[in-house]
Amino acid sequence: MKLLLPKALAAAAVAALAVTAVAAQAGSGVGGVFNLGQGNTVDASTTLSGNSANGPQLKLVNSNTTNQTLLAQASGGTGVAVYGQHTGTGWRAQPFTSTFR
Repeated sequence: MKLLLPKALAAAAVAALAVTAVAAQAGSGVGGVFNLGQGNTVDASTTLSGNSANGPQLKLVNSNTTNQTLLAQASGGTGVAVYGQHTGTGWRAQPFTSTFR
């Protein structure tokens, strides 16, 4: 009986580590890892901020000419799919062009 308890505790510890490792790789939840190339789920806002002197703060490039580079979806209601706010001077909306300004 004494030998079974340490083995059971060791097995429980290994199982707990395995569950934690799987949860860490999943990338969902507030404070989780944002995994590129797979779905990520979270029920909170995310903000990207900084002072990018060499270009845009976020740049999306898709070399596939048959698919969109950015897709934004709103699930109805009064929310809009894409909302932009400009607080400085200069361009407020970039017209559709083949080059980035």
